[in-house]
Amino acid sequence: MRTLVRSIREFLAHPGRYLLLTGLPQVPVLVLAALATTLGLAQTPQQVVADWDGWLLGLLWRALIAYALFCLASLAFVVGTAAVAVSLAARQAGEPAEATRVWSVVARRLWPLAGSMLIGCLVVLALIALLCVLFFGPLFLYATLVDPETGSRFLFDLVAYLEAWTQSPSARLYLSAVALLVVLYLFRILVKWVLAPQVAVLEGGAPDRVLWRSRELVRGAWWSTLGILLALMVVQSIVSNLLGAIGGLLARSLLEGTIESLAVGAAALAAQLLMLPLPAIGTTLLYLSLRQHREALTSERLAVDLAAR
Repeated sequence: MRTLVRSIREFLAHPGRYLLLTGLPQVPVLVLAALATTLGLAQTPQQVVADWDGWLLGLLWRALIAYALFCLASLAFVVGTAAVAVSLAARQAGEPAEATRVWSVVARRLWPLAGSMLIGCLVVLALIALLCVLFFGPLFLYATLVDPETGSRFLFDLVAYLEAWTQSPSARLYLSAVALLVVLYLFRILVKWVLAPQVAVLEGGAPDRVLWRSRELVRGAWWSTLGILLALMVVQSIVSNLLGAIGGLLARSLLEGTIESLAVGAAALAAQLLMLPLPAIGTTLLYLSLRQHREALTSERLAVDLAAR
């Protein structure tokens, strides 16, 4: 709770600075996402079927575009978090925290930032693939038992097979257990790696060393780290949704037609961007606190060490 309160106070004390640091990396992602939508690269599978031979190819194409945008958004968030970490660390060390200095430090540490983020994205992809195998493998076996001639029709009849299979309580229990185990394991890994942006930009090192160092800092404090992350996520979600709802109401009352829809979407997006600094500030304060505790550093000694970096 103390970290959450400190994060909110820090954000409210310097909102413009932190919004600039976290919002600027998101601009290329937003442009690419809008471009993909405009060019039809992110179509639904049904739309892609009209242009491609085969429903599976269309589905894989859409998944590829979505995964690429996910990786770019993750990189933008990591870079913004790293910029916030440099700014906070500079202030704690009593040094100037101008934007040019912050971005120069982030640029020098871009490889450990991007490398550790890429490893995280590959782990997420591997877990998604595992979930698909565990999920669709038994479903395919069920479909084959029901209709030995299933073959290539499996994907087209997927919804029908799924509805029939999930009528069984044991099937529903299996699917729930698989999804729960995969999600819990993903949470377990991501919580251990949550301090990777701070480690990468404030300590440096190879991407694997960055992830190892983050895991070492969180070791023994996993539950408290998870609690802090959940608290930050809850506050971020509540405030951003509230701001988005207010913006949407204003847009609906003042505008109409296509402009109204665009304004509602813009209000929701702006609300999400406005709250981006909160988790970055919270995880940076957590990093500084864990370092001070792990290495038995006084506040003055930590400031000296941060200045030396």
